[in-house]
Amino acid sequence: MAVRRLTLLGATGSIGASTLSVATHHPERFEVTALAAHRNWQALRELCRRHRPRYAALSDETAAMALRQGLRDDGLKTEVLAGTAGVQAVAALPEVDTVLAAITGAAGLLPTLAAARAGKRVLLANKEALVMGGALFMETVRSGGATLLPVDSEHNAIFQCLPGAAQQCGTRAPGVRKIILTASGGPFRETPLAALRDVTPEQACAHPVWKMGRKISVDSATMMNKGLEVIEAHWLFGVPAAANVATSRLAKISGAPVLPYFPARRADNAGYVITIHPPLENFPSSDPVADTRRFHELIEQHTHRHP
Repeated sequence: MAVRRLTLLGATGSIGASTLSVATHHPERFEVTALAAHRNWQALRELCRRHRPRYAALSDETAAMALRQGLRDDGLKTEVLAGTAGVQAVAALPEVDTVLAAITGAAGLLPTLAAARAGKRVLLANKEALVMGGALFMETVRSGGATLLPVDSEHNAIFQCLPGAAQQCGTRAPGVRKIILTASGGPFRETPLAALRDVTPEQACAHPVWKMGRKISVDSATMMNKGLEVIEAHWLFGVPAAANVATSRLAKISGAPVLPYFPARRADNAGYVITIHPPLENFPSSDPVADTRRFHELIEQHTHRHP
């Protein structure tokens, strides 16, 4: 199996950390070529010490200068690029074949477009690229000859449900009538509508299951996040959003962690459900490889066909 050379856009975030954990446990499959972030040069310096990438990039130019000096002090030869142009450059490196796009917000759009334009295998964990510029982004993927793979959990599970021949993002799978995105409902799922006017930001951020940043927690509590995911699903799977993407609550499986399930209903009314694992931090083991085996066991136990 050929080694995949990676650029991580958003390396200092939680998705970046998970990706680097996978790369560390599978050095025969992945090589970390470039790491990029916004301004947290101290965290990126530590990642460079651990993973020794050829390139590092920070969109904040002052932070990039500090990183450059810090890596010199460490005796590392990692080349530091600065500014938005620097982040776009590491997204399009000729020696890189796979780019994880996990920069939060609008800042992620231009480097993700650069990766698509360069024909990379783009692992998309950034909703904003599709919410802000869906038509432009999908056209860039097509014209650049890129391969687009959704990493966001709901959309990745839907992608896995599709027939192999239909796993080309932007193309509607034959026979798929409706896609259903699950939603936990957040902390206010059982709250009467009349009481919502008095809730506080602290209550909105107290998700009953997941530990997340404040913005995504508020988006979850208000269901805004599901609105963004409906738009994302529309562009990824070629399904008209208004008529054919819906949401439902999460299923709870007795004796197991809360496992999201993601139905896709075919035109012949056969429904298939796939469950995927929760993040690593929801398991107590210190061995991610063992946790991964447990995840696959849970998938086998709880993936099932609905009549």
